[in-house]
Amino acid sequence: MKNTKCILFYFVLFLGLNSCIEFFHPDLGEISPKYVVDGVITDHEGLQTVKVSTTSKLDITKYEPLPFCKVKIMDDLGNAFDLDETLHGTYQKLIGKEYLVPGRSYKIEVVTPSGIQITSDFDQMPEGIEFDTIYYVKKDYPTSNPDKTLQGIQFYVDVDRGTHNCQYFRWDIEETWEHHAVYPLTWYLETIDGKDILKYKFPPDWSKFFCWTTKIVKNIYTLSLENFIGTKYTMKPLHIVDNQSQRLTFGYSILVNQYSISKPTYEYWEKHRVNSDTQGGLYSTQPITVKGNVKSTSNPDLEILGFFSAVSVSSKRFFVQNVEGLEKYEPTCPPPGKPYPYKFIYFMQGEGGLIGLYESCVECYFIEGTTAKPKFWPY
Repeated sequence: MKNTKCILFYFVLFLGLNSCIEFFHPDLGEISPKYVVDGVITDHEGLQTVKVSTTSKLDITKYEPLPFCKVKIMDDLGNAFDLDETLHGTYQKLIGKEYLVPGRSYKIEVVTPSGIQITSDFDQMPEGIEFDTIYYVKKDYPTSNPDKTLQGIQFYVDVDRGTHNCQYFRWDIEETWEHHAVYPLTWYLETIDGKDILKYKFPPDWSKFFCWTTKIVKNIYTLSLENFIGTKYTMKPLHIVDNQSQRLTFGYSILVNQYSISKPTYEYWEKHRVNSDTQGGLYSTQPITVKGNVKSTSNPDLEILGFFSAVSVSSKRFFVQNVEGLEKYEPTCPPPGKPYPYKFIYFMQGEGGLIGLYESCVECYFIEGTTAKPKFWPY
């Protein structure tokens, strides 16, 4: 009787706890999508790109490109360049070096398929400077465990303006790293006529073992030297890479683009940087409203998001391997166990016979990456 009462008590408690959980779905009404126009023209001869899209619904975050627009880049001398749609919502044009002149101002004009006319303010292209220096410093970072530190490297750049009057800068980073599987392919299942046939590969197949992954670093890096006295600014902090993945185990590289930008462009990206750095905390500051330099001329009350800028760019690639004093992350294979009804397709020889291996143990690209080695990879 006592056990029956205990069971009944916990059953009622379980129902009570579950009945307290109610999901809140605010009724925001029908929200019309907004147009987003983002583009940049650089001082480097090549394809200049503008992207046109619309915002997605609040509960579905995805990129919504807008095709079939008419997009044009114009300068303050009256030169105009009609862009071609190379992908849905992506518009590009090859513009010659003679038209990409620092000191000249540029803007875009967009006409959507529905006839909405959008234009940007003119943005003046600053005079650019050469990329000075990029380097890293190994650092140990404290964790919640006082007996354990997190190891990593912090990248820095120096900026040398020389005799140029460049005041505002932005950097973006593309990272690439080599990563490996744990085992080459030896024992595996192959399905033939509906039947699984166990096969043995000798010598072992290493074609799935070596991978490379390339990603864009999402952080925003800006710098204003408006009130800086001197020509050389040192140790501007950029990207941090820790040793909690294979990024620093076999080989790592970053491609850094340094943009000389106008003051309006700097202010736009600086507000985005502040917003991204202060999100997430209970007592964090309210996000700054970020207004771009694009607007609708056919419907002035229509809010248009995005920014068009004219920049001078200088790039540098940097490689990292065998950081002194850094404890390397070694890839491991999770114990296979026997999860039902999981079907293993790879195996290895163990003491008691064949042991099942998860795909990630053999296929280095199972989670991310490709087996195609980048052309620039030196190792």
